[in-house]
Amino acid sequence: MDKEETEWIEKIQTEIKLFVTEFKPIQDDNIVEVLDGRLHFAIKDQLEYMTRGADTTVGEYAKILLKDLTDYIAFNWQKKAQVIFIK
Repeated sequence: MDKEETEWIEKIQTEIKLFVTEFKPIQDDNIVEVLDGRLHFAIKDQLEYMTRGADTTVGEYAKILLKDLTDYIAFNWQKKAQVIFIK
């Protein structure tokens, strides 16, 4: 690993510590609650990161993120649903 690569890894690890909230499930959580909690923190972290010091407001970026999520679901899951129905 060269110096440039090492510096990049250190930089990304620093950003991860600043912007990635660790989700810690409690003993009574079921799998749906754990998945929902992880999703909640991922969205919160992304909104905070993308709007920190930017000209974009949380509301504006939330619209972009919602479109990205909608596109992701449409592309990755609707095709799978169609395959199941065709079989």
